[in-house]
Amino acid sequence: MIVRDEAEVIERCLASVRGLIDRWVICDTGSGDDTRTLIEAALHDVPGELHERTWVDFGHNRTELMTLAQGKADYLLLIDADMTVSFDRARLAGLTADSYSLRHAEDPEYWIKRLVRGDRSWRYVGATHEYITTDSVDRTERLDAIVIHHHQDGGTRAEKFERDLRLLSREHERNPGDPRTVFYLAQTLRDLGRLDEAIHHYERRAGLEGWEEEAFYSLYQVGALNARLARHPQAVEALLRAWNRAPRRAESLVLLAGLFRERGEYHLAHLVAKRGLRIRMPVEGLFVERWVYEWGLLFEYSIAAYWVGQPREALETCDRLLALPQLPEAHRRQTIENRRYCMRAMAARPATTSLTALRWRPPDDSSAARRTEGAGDGTITMIEGGHRLTHRGTDADRAVIRQVFTERAYALDRLEAWPGLARYVRAGGAPAKPLIVDLGAHIGAASVWFALRHPDAQVIALEPDPANFDLLRENAAGFPHIKPLRRAIARRPGSVNLIDPGRGSWAMRASAEPGVTRGTRVGEVEAVSIDQLLEDAPGTVPFILKMDIEGAEGDVFTTHWQAFARFPLVIVELHDWLLPGVGTSRPFLRWHTAHNRDLVPVGGNLFSVAPGSGAR
Repeated sequence: MIVRDEAEVIERCLASVRGLIDRWVICDTGSGDDTRTLIEAALHDVPGELHERTWVDFGHNRTELMTLAQGKADYLLLIDADMTVSFDRARLAGLTADSYSLRHAEDPEYWIKRLVRGDRSWRYVGATHEYITTDSVDRTERLDAIVIHHHQDGGTRAEKFERDLRLLSREHERNPGDPRTVFYLAQTLRDLGRLDEAIHHYERRAGLEGWEEEAFYSLYQVGALNARLARHPQAVEALLRAWNRAPRRAESLVLLAGLFRERGEYHLAHLVAKRGLRIRMPVEGLFVERWVYEWGLLFEYSIAAYWVGQPREALETCDRLLALPQLPEAHRRQTIENRRYCMRAMAARPATTSLTALRWRPPDDSSAARRTEGAGDGTITMIEGGHRLTHRGTDADRAVIRQVFTERAYALDRLEAWPGLARYVRAGGAPAKPLIVDLGAHIGAASVWFALRHPDAQVIALEPDPANFDLLRENAAGFPHIKPLRRAIARRPGSVNLIDPGRGSWAMRASAEPGVTRGTRVGEVEAVSIDQLLEDAPGTVPFILKMDIEGAEGDVFTTHWQAFARFPLVIVELHDWLLPGVGTSRPFLRWHTAHNRDLVPVGGNLFSVAPGSGAR
């Protein structure tokens, strides 16, 4: 290896190779720290040579190193100080090839020639991003018995891109048509944040002869960088060209699917993601991005399938994702959330209401569409009657709106057999103002639904999470008969813990437990009882109690046994799937059975109807 100012990392590197090497040759190109001393101490009992040479460029200095090392061993391992290796020495017996490419276990994954015969004359070509070659016959193979781990934290890392730019620019002036130089000049400009210049050189590289993998990757980067610059048409055009250039690569398709999803073009996202899933991860290729083939396309497909009306397909894809140990935690949480809405959609009525997204911008910090709740606040969706709902623009918030207004999760159509409810359903037919209580109101979609359907009713909406409550309050502003409260329901007035189980804003729950279980305590919230709510709503008569409180059902049904029975209709979503083993559904079922109520499943909700409602 060649080194300079690598004192911070050199011992880690050398410790990783001690069990693999018999000799060593290292060139120092001008260290001002303890690099040389640390090398000699770490390898004091292994034969070797430490040389000092003046720095010229990577091609020149690595070629000098190969000359010094020639004939010193059967095979030469070529690594850098900020790398480590893992190996299976038993599988290294009987090597016969002239050179071997070793796998870099990063994402994107790639293979580089790093093990070569020691009796050959080797040289490096290129001032930087150099490659090794020989004038002799070179029978090269891949070898997975040695794996490279590139930590990219070496002593000269901070100046790497500026240094590479100087070297590549000089090389480009000498030979402006060299494909490799143009490619790595584009790469360096990208890493320096000079995106328009990078796009220019990537386009140039795509038009040159040479390695097709570089041409494909250049077009892929043209698309990716235009996407970063919010140039949607240019991004789509370049990504389609990239896939046409290399249809065996799927990286451009996962990015295309994400772009279409962001714009609400779900049928296009579905088409592209489905095509990408037919592509297997290449065995060979430049900068193969493993995540694309392992889970990225599945993730995009799971979302697109839901939005094009295929919730069962989306659900099955979510289950495939959740079975993958390599799925990142943020995407795992989002997939759990997405799966919830697939379950609801599968049991829901056909859509009858049209939603129009005025602005759709999901939170996204990469081509993998990594989600972070709270980004994109201010997205507006038009609903019936010209009303608007403000939300975060996340898939979760949009799914809630779709569940309420498109899938009609709280419609009372199926309760026609209970004429005792009709006086509440017909506006103005009740003997007093009907009272609707929305426990776990989230951003207020269900409260607005109830307000539109029952304009003579009083709607009390409780939401403990502050971010959700801000949106609830905004959405309730146009409905004077909705009363939003930042409260939680509990046995008695006081304060309860606000628990974040780490699954998104929809999963926040309040708990009166003295200790925190299955989540993180993120604060406290004031609590009220149902009796207190009824006392604070004089002149009303209980009508609907809607409950979506993310696993706290068990506690409230135990503590509000009689109060809940005053409502002729209780709508609840149970969450055993969210808290397995806790049995959150059992207190509800005991309460429901004890009061001899009728149970009507509607989508993902259970409608509990009081016997006094008068079945025909």
